[in-house]
Amino acid sequence: MITRDILFVVLLSTSYILQCSFSIFIKENELKENSKDNERTIEPMKVEQKFPMLFTACLQEIFRGLDWEEFLSTNDFIWTYNTSNKRDNHWCEVDATERLQEKSIIYQHTYYRKFPLKEKVSVRMQGVFKYPDNMISSPKGSKVQFKHHLKYLDSDKVCAVIHVSPMFPTTTKPWYELRVRNWFLLK
Repeated sequence: MITRDILFVVLLSTSYILQCSFSIFIKENELKENSKDNERTIEPMKVEQKFPMLFTACLQEIFRGLDWEEFLSTNDFIWTYNTSNKRDNHWCEVDATERLQEKSIIYQHTYYRKFPLKEKVSVRMQGVFKYPDNMISSPKGSKVQFKHHLKYLDSDKVCAVIHVSPMFPTTTKPWYELRVRNWFLLK
């Protein structure tokens, strides 16, 4: 059964999957060797041969094991490129890893607040990895916690889809974020 979470991840990763599909289909005129009289001929691959390759490659990409540390182990900034959180008054969000250890992380979370005053806010955060794909984070010294569930991580570890859930009583519903490493945005 396809859940809303999986559907959302698939939709966000569509451009990556299309890139994956394109790289597989681009080999339309791949060489196949025919042993007849030691000749080499070019035979286009049949659709029946392409689909299993495409399907397998994309499934491996989407459903492989996810690991926060693979994504966060960088000196590069990690930007929140897009979010489904419509109630948030933050914009231009970026995280900078200060210290990454086996089961924890300290990072600087910086953003601009839209109202009541436009101002830059920087919060030192700490995170604990409960499982490879889950992180519990909070402002350092605070009891306010958020669960960050890694839903998708591309093979180059530059793009991730995260499901963020507040772990305290609030009217704010969980949301999704698309986070991207800085060097990828500079391409």
